[in-house]
Amino acid sequence: MRDGGAQPVDNYFRQPGFDRLFAAIRDKYRSLGRMTGNAYLTDLGKEERAVLSGFLGCKLAGTGTVKIAVAQVDRILRESTFATSLEDLLSAYFEEELVAKSAERAQISSAWESLFAQPERRVANTAVAVWLAELKARKGEGYRVLQTLFKTDRVSAAQTLVIITEALLRLSEGKFLAHGQGGERDGRQGIRLPVFAASLTGDPHALDVDQPAGRLLLSGIAFLAGTAGTVEGAERRRYLLRLAGLLDDDISSQVFVAGLRLKAEDPCASMLDNAACNKTPLVLTLRFLLDSARVGWEAISDVWVIENPSVFSAIIDSQLHSLRSLPPLVCPSGQPSIAAYRLMDQLAASGVRINYAGDFDIGGLEIGVAIAARYERLFRPWFYDTASYLWAIEQHRRSVDAVASAPQFDTAQLKRLQSLQIPWDEQLVGSMAKNRCLIYQETLIEKFVRFFECSTRALPD
Repeated sequence: MRDGGAQPVDNYFRQPGFDRLFAAIRDKYRSLGRMTGNAYLTDLGKEERAVLSGFLGCKLAGTGTVKIAVAQVDRILRESTFATSLEDLLSAYFEEELVAKSAERAQISSAWESLFAQPERRVANTAVAVWLAELKARKGEGYRVLQTLFKTDRVSAAQTLVIITEALLRLSEGKFLAHGQGGERDGRQGIRLPVFAASLTGDPHALDVDQPAGRLLLSGIAFLAGTAGTVEGAERRRYLLRLAGLLDDDISSQVFVAGLRLKAEDPCASMLDNAACNKTPLVLTLRFLLDSARVGWEAISDVWVIENPSVFSAIIDSQLHSLRSLPPLVCPSGQPSIAAYRLMDQLAASGVRINYAGDFDIGGLEIGVAIAARYERLFRPWFYDTASYLWAIEQHRRSVDAVASAPQFDTAQLKRLQSLQIPWDEQLVGSMAKNRCLIYQETLIEKFVRFFECSTRALPD
């Protein structure tokens, strides 16, 4: 384009008629790598037709598909007062350099190769080099994470790869590797992940597992440890971190309990005894449950797991004036944390039956299915079946306080519901799909409270 010609071109070609034409020619150029072929436009509007007919010097049809030769557009531009090529015009119009897809692929490939130059020099003749080679070849779990980051921010991708390479070198050299690798430790050995991250980057959150760098680190650890599989899921991530001697957050992961007691020889037995006697719920952290000082839980046959904290509290409230001790209760408060699963694992290891109650919605059922699969023969649904669901619907319909119908599954939720398989009750999904009602645990509080009212109630077999 001639010097000083940008502004006239800008004004003239910003008319509505040119936008679709130039977009079609740009797509053609990206596909072929040269200004050739034809651009096709369908159903031109009145203004588009007038502008383009005037530019091309021929009358264009307003309906159907119009074929415009790219070479013709280029010739008209070069011979016009604008004296510019079509390629130059499109670069100015779209404010970007025109690049053919083949050239773009070559540029991306070269940039991807360059991404590994610095890390490869650092890891020569180490196990980490093999992992980098896998990534470079676009293989393995970590590749998807790095590729996504590379597409959005190449500078960040390069910096992240350097950091993770250094992290894996330190871990593989045993600089921070805890003794007894791979086992469950008491949370006092190794180095905390935020401390390790700060030592590398100055930012304690740089390697958080919900960030790309954290996921890439987990992928590298999994590769070096030779443990195949995904890096998704809290338990899986925690396992991988501990393989490398990195300790996760064992305080934020918590579970609510009431009525549970430890064996008398456990150092914390009196704490739980006092809480049980005073009918006071406790919050147990993952750190508490992992402590090697734990001797074990007092023998019981059943534990009652209530997903909803309001229902958990309501059951405790109903027992405050009873002469009996609180039943053993556990409340994961939604999706079970690692702490909640660790507690249930410990109880199940002693043969304790896991009686579970959840919401009759998608999330609740998915949690229930996961718990049922984990504990198999020890799992028991607790007012979590077709009969309880239908009872709750009827109670809501009869309630004088209800001013609206129960919330309903929408179409998307209904589709998800029908894809679920409920191992403890094959009729439940069909009943829920038929009635389309969402039922939450609060609707069943009467049943939960009554369940514990009779001191002579026999526990289920």
